[in-house]
Amino acid sequence: MTRTFAVKSATDEMKEMYELVLKAQLAGIEALKPGAKCADVYKAAYDVLDEKNMAQYFRHGLGHGVGLEIHEGFSSSPRSRDTYEIGNATSVEPGIYLPEKFGIRIEDVCIVTEGGNENISTFNKQFTIL
Repeated sequence: MTRTFAVKSATDEMKEMYELVLKAQLAGIEALKPGAKCADVYKAAYDVLDEKNMAQYFRHGLGHGVGLEIHEGFSSSPRSRDTYEIGNATSVEPGIYLPEKFGIRIEDVCIVTEGGNENISTFNKQFTIL
């Protein structure tokens, strides 16, 4: 589980981009279900960022298998040929990184279930200034 916090203050741009990354993450989580292609789940999140011309700043995969190793098994990326199956544990972690400004990543771990998925990360996702 990963969250991004602002320290002392935040610009309107930071708040707007945080909400955009959160929207992308929620789209990825919504697309996560048994039989879904990992590349399609990635695309669900990517398309949200692309609508606001921010996809160019999304420089990594959307997620990866989680098990005995931190990164294992399948990968949710545009080139992945993997498919989600019931019982898979996966991260869903879009992020954007604006050069010379800031970066934002929001990560949860979800378990693929018969009816879709269960998000086992329960920490608050509201934008927070520390």
